Amino acid sequence: IIAEGTIGQAQQGTMRAFIEQENKNYDASQQRDIQTANIEITISPDSINTYRAEIEEFSQAILDNRKPANDGLIGLRNQKILAACYKSAKTKRIIDINNI
Repeated sequence: IIAEGTIGQAQQGTMRAFIEQENKNYDASQQRDIQTANIEITISPDSINTYRAEIEEFSQAILDNRKPANDGLIGLRNQKILAACYKSAKTKRIIDINNI
């Protein structure tokens, strides 16, 4: 999937998925040639302001006396994954997120 201009406060950007028909094994280098992809799909999700949606979900969880859809554990896991990505890129090694 190639995303262009999708990160930010504005509701903008485009996403395109390039799908290969043949079943290939996992490639750790993640090298794909979009010119040889068999199918190109434009992804057009509903346009929402993610910052507003986050605040509304959190506020509604408080009003409903329930856990928010995305709790702190999900956020912590995401941060560990990002930290592992940066560490892996810097050290050129595989990083176990459980050790971050």
